[in-house]
Amino acid sequence: MTSLRISLTLVVVVTIAKVAGGIVSGSLALLADAGYGLTVGVAMGLALLTTGSDAPAGTVQRTFGYQRAEILASLANALVLWAIAAWILLEAWGRFGEGSDVDGGLMLGIAVIGLAVHVIVMLVLKQPAKEDAGIAHMHEHTFLSVMGPAATVLGALAIQILDWQAADLTFAAAIAILALVNTWRLLAHVVHVLLEGTPEHIDVYRLCSRIEELPGVTLIHDVHVWTLTPGYDALTAHVMVEPERRGEMQDLLGRIRTIAYEEFDIRHVTVQLETTAANCMEDHHVDHLVAHARPA
Repeated sequence: MTSLRISLTLVVVVTIAKVAGGIVSGSLALLADAGYGLTVGVAMGLALLTTGSDAPAGTVQRTFGYQRAEILASLANALVLWAIAAWILLEAWGRFGEGSDVDGGLMLGIAVIGLAVHVIVMLVLKQPAKEDAGIAHMHEHTFLSVMGPAATVLGALAIQILDWQAADLTFAAAIAILALVNTWRLLAHVVHVLLEGTPEHIDVYRLCSRIEELPGVTLIHDVHVWTLTPGYDALTAHVMVEPERRGEMQDLLGRIRTIAYEEFDIRHVTVQLETTAANCMEDHHVDHLVAHARPA
């Protein structure tokens, strides 16, 4: 988690610099960029809290610990960013008729530093993102956040070279709209996770087919696949086994877990093996019997 700590420190420091620079220079674009950066920092802090050795362990009251805290924080983070973006748009609209006097030099200097820091953070997280799905999600978020300081640099250059003062308000509005668009994707993902939807990278039909191909398995049913937090997917299922295979159940369970762990990267697997469904009261949905792959 060292790379995540370094990235968080850099993002916090440069966000503070953007806020101070925005106030001193009179740049709304820098403040908009700082608001975007603030949400990235919060997301990184939550990722540190909920992953690796820093994550609080599960308890009797919370058997999964605080794994869902990152998702709930992402929801709050997105709503806060929407509020900031709305304020930026309203402020930009109000200032357009008043005219502005932005210190383009100071704005450009801080914007360039901000862009450099975001690029460094993106590079720092690149390798860990290949090994950790949670950091991969954060790396994607950081990649999108680079567009904020890049827009601020363009606005500052327009002020310095063309003496176009309205560029600050124009690019501030552009950053706010960009934040709203990117946050919409984040909100859609958060809602999908909270509704315990199937992770996009897991084809449940193929998963069921792979398990039913095992010798002795007659049917898999009551299948549930969902995401607890980015990088941590769970599976529960009932698997019907031929009665004469009772003595092989432990070996069969090991094969099922191997398929889930190694082929589908599911980290929490709970499988109930049974030879009859007589006392099974759960929903026996078996959609995979009529489809062998996820619809395009």
